[in-house]
Amino acid sequence: MLALTCSELPGEVTHWTGRALAQAVGISLRSVQRIWDAHRLQPHRVRSFKRSNDPAFAGKVEDIVGLYMDPPRHAVVLSLDDPSTSSG
Repeated sequence: MLALTCSELPGEVTHWTGRALAQAVGISLRSVQRIWDAHRLQPHRVRSFKRSNDPAFAGKVEDIVGLYMDPPRHAVVLSLDDPSTSSG
């Protein structure tokens, strides 16, 4: 259930609802709510999330996070956002 909440989307929607997830996995809505609460999940509060279909995406993220967490000595690390993909 947690993997579904965090990865697979139910069709052409932006997030799982408690009712849809309960029906999909065969448990009660209240059980979904309790599990989400226990894991501090609030899929309905996520404004937007873009998934990458780039097979090398995970490696690229690791490289970028690695630069921020442990930059080369005397390096300047800059972050740029493409305005055409920015939500504002």
